Amino acid sequence: MIIKKLFQHYRIRVPKWIVSWAIFISDSIAGYLAYYIVLQAVVAKTFPNHYEQIIVWIIFQCLWSILFLINGLYKGEYIVSRMFEIETMLKVTFTIVVLYVFIDALRFFNFPINARGMARYWLIFMSIALTVRFLIRSFQKYLLRIGIGREKTIILGKNRRGLS
Repeated sequence: MIIKKLFQHYRIRVPKWIVSWAIFISDSIAGYLAYYIVLQAVVAKTFPNHYEQIIVWIIFQCLWSILFLINGLYKGEYIVSRMFEIETMLKVTFTIVVLYVFIDALRFFNFPINARGMARYWLIFMSIALTVRFLIRSFQKYLLRIGIGREKTIILGKNRRGLS
Protein backbone atom coordinates (compact mmCIF):
# COMPACT_ATOMS: atom_id res chain seq x y z
CA MET A 1 0.00 0.00 0.00
CA ILE A 2 2.79 2.42 0.89
CA ILE A 3 4.61 1.62 -2.36
CA LYS A 4 1.44 2.31 -4.34
CA LYS A 5 0.99 5.73 -2.68
CA LEU A 6 4.65 6.52 -3.20
CA PHE A 7 4.39 5.63 -6.88
CA GLN A 8 1.28 7.81 -7.25
CA HIS A 9 3.09 10.77 -5.71
CA TYR A 10 6.06 10.30 -8.04
CA ARG A 11 3.75 9.91 -11.03
CA ILE A 12 2.33 13.34 -10.26
CA ARG A 13 5.56 15.05 -9.17
CA VAL A 14 8.11 13.79 -11.70
CA PRO A 15 6.55 15.62 -14.71
CA LYS A 16 6.53 18.84 -12.65
CA TRP A 17 10.17 18.31 -11.72
CA ILE A 18 11.04 17.72 -15.37
CA VAL A 19 9.34 20.99 -16.37
CA SER A 20 11.06 22.90 -13.56
CA TRP A 21 14.48 21.55 -14.51
CA ALA A 22 13.83 22.20 -18.21
CA ILE A 23 13.01 25.83 -17.42
CA PHE A 24 16.07 26.16 -15.17
CA ILE A 25 18.38 24.66 -17.83
CA SER A 26 16.86 26.82 -20.57
CA ASP A 27 17.42 29.92 -18.42
CA SER A 28 21.03 28.86 -17.87
CA ILE A 29 21.58 28.37 -21.61
CA ALA A 30 19.95 31.73 -22.36
CA GLY A 31 22.13 33.38 -19.74
CA TYR A 32 25.28 31.81 -21.16
CA LEU A 33 24.43 32.81 -24.74
CA ALA A 34 23.74 36.40 -23.69
CA TYR A 35 26.91 36.43 -21.60
CA TYR A 36 28.98 35.01 -24.46
CA ILE A 37 27.55 37.40 -27.07
CA VAL A 38 27.71 40.62 -25.04
CA LEU A 39 29.76 40.40 -21.87
CA GLN A 40 32.57 37.93 -22.42
CA ALA A 41 34.82 40.39 -24.27
CA VAL A 42 34.37 42.99 -21.52
CA VAL A 43 34.83 40.49 -18.70
CA ALA A 44 37.93 39.06 -20.42
CA LYS A 45 39.67 42.42 -20.00
CA THR A 46 39.15 42.34 -16.24
CA PHE A 47 39.50 38.56 -15.76
CA PRO A 48 41.93 37.13 -18.34
CA ASN A 49 41.69 33.58 -16.96
CA HIS A 50 38.97 31.46 -18.61
CA TYR A 51 37.94 29.91 -15.28
CA GLU A 52 37.41 33.33 -13.75
CA GLN A 53 35.16 34.26 -16.68
CA ILE A 54 33.11 31.12 -16.11
CA ILE A 55 32.83 32.00 -12.42
CA VAL A 56 31.48 35.44 -13.39
CA TRP A 57 28.82 33.74 -15.53
CA ILE A 58 27.99 31.32 -12.69
CA ILE A 59 27.56 34.27 -10.31
CA PHE A 60 25.25 35.99 -12.80
CA GLN A 61 23.26 32.80 -13.26
CA CYS A 62 23.02 32.10 -9.52
CA LEU A 63 21.69 35.60 -8.89
CA TRP A 64 19.06 35.28 -11.64
CA SER A 65 18.10 31.78 -10.49
CA ILE A 66 17.66 32.86 -6.88
CA LEU A 67 15.51 35.82 -7.94
CA PHE A 68 13.42 33.62 -10.23
CA LEU A 69 13.01 30.99 -7.51
CA ILE A 70 11.93 33.59 -4.94
CA ASN A 71 9.33 34.93 -7.40
CA GLY A 72 7.97 31.46 -8.19
CA LEU A 73 9.16 31.29 -11.79
CA TYR A 74 10.38 27.68 -11.58
CA LYS A 75 7.03 26.13 -10.77
CA GLY A 76 6.27 22.95 -12.65
CA GLU A 77 2.52 23.37 -12.36
CA TYR A 78 0.57 23.24 -15.58
CA ILE A 79 -1.83 25.95 -14.37
CA VAL A 80 0.82 28.68 -14.52
CA SER A 81 -0.22 31.57 -16.75
CA ARG A 82 2.29 32.15 -19.51
CA MET A 83 1.60 35.88 -19.67
CA PHE A 84 1.81 36.31 -15.89
CA GLU A 85 5.12 34.44 -15.91
CA ILE A 86 6.48 36.67 -18.68
CA GLU A 87 5.28 39.79 -16.87
CA THR A 88 6.85 38.69 -13.59
CA MET A 89 10.12 37.80 -15.26
CA LEU A 90 10.30 41.16 -17.03
CA LYS A 91 9.52 43.06 -13.81
CA VAL A 92 12.18 41.23 -11.82
CA THR A 93 14.96 41.46 -14.39
CA PHE A 94 14.15 45.00 -15.49
CA THR A 95 14.23 46.18 -11.88
CA ILE A 96 17.69 44.68 -11.38
CA VAL A 97 19.04 46.09 -14.64
CA VAL A 98 17.66 49.59 -13.90
CA LEU A 99 19.19 49.39 -10.42
CA TYR A 100 22.53 48.38 -12.00
CA VAL A 101 22.37 51.28 -14.48
CA PHE A 102 21.48 53.71 -11.68
CA ILE A 103 24.37 52.56 -9.47
CA ASP A 104 26.72 52.64 -12.46
CA ALA A 105 25.64 56.21 -13.29
CA LEU A 106 26.30 57.38 -9.72
CA ARG A 107 29.78 55.81 -9.82
CA PHE A 108 29.53 54.17 -6.39
CA PHE A 109 31.42 51.20 -7.75
CA ASN A 110 33.64 50.83 -10.79
CA PHE A 111 31.83 48.10 -12.72
CA PRO A 112 33.68 46.62 -15.71
CA ILE A 113 30.40 46.40 -17.64
CA ASN A 114 28.85 49.67 -18.75
CA ALA A 115 25.11 50.38 -18.79
CA ARG A 116 24.81 49.89 -22.54
CA GLY A 117 26.43 46.47 -22.35
CA MET A 118 24.16 45.45 -19.50
CA ALA A 119 21.09 46.59 -21.45
CA ARG A 120 22.19 44.54 -24.46
CA TYR A 121 22.80 41.54 -22.20
CA TRP A 122 19.34 41.95 -20.68
CA LEU A 123 17.62 42.19 -24.08
CA ILE A 124 19.32 39.08 -25.42
CA PHE A 125 18.85 37.12 -22.19
CA MET A 126 15.16 38.02 -21.94
CA SER A 127 14.48 37.35 -25.62
CA ILE A 128 15.91 33.84 -25.46
CA ALA A 129 14.63 32.96 -21.97
CA LEU A 130 11.09 34.20 -22.54
CA THR A 131 10.82 32.50 -25.93
CA VAL A 132 11.95 29.15 -24.56
CA ARG A 133 9.74 29.47 -21.47
CA PHE A 134 6.75 30.29 -23.66
CA LEU A 135 7.45 27.23 -25.82
CA ILE A 136 7.85 24.94 -22.78
CA ARG A 137 4.63 26.20 -21.19
CA SER A 138 2.76 25.94 -24.52
CA PHE A 139 3.94 22.34 -24.93
CA GLN A 140 2.87 21.66 -21.35
CA LYS A 141 -0.63 23.07 -22.10
CA TYR A 142 -0.80 20.98 -25.29
CA LEU A 143 0.01 17.81 -23.35
CA LEU A 144 -2.68 18.73 -20.86
CA ARG A 145 -5.25 19.16 -23.64
CA ILE A 146 -4.55 15.70 -25.01
CA GLY A 147 -4.87 14.22 -21.53
CA ILE A 148 -1.27 13.86 -20.37
CA GLY A 149 -0.45 15.38 -16.99
CA ARG A 150 -3.92 15.72 -15.59
CA GLU A 151 -4.50 15.05 -11.94
CA LYS A 152 -7.60 13.29 -10.68
CA THR A 153 -9.84 15.89 -9.09
CA ILE A 154 -13.43 16.20 -8.04
CA ILE A 155 -15.16 19.44 -8.96
CA LEU A 156 -18.09 20.38 -6.77
CA GLY A 157 -20.62 22.95 -7.83
CA LYS A 158 -24.01 23.68 -9.29
CA ASN A 159 -23.11 25.34 -12.57
CA ARG A 160 -22.06 23.68 -15.84
CA ARG A 161 -18.59 22.84 -14.45
CA GLY A 162 -20.13 20.89 -11.59
CA LEU A 163 -22.37 18.93 -13.94
CA SER A 164 -19.61 17.82 -16.33
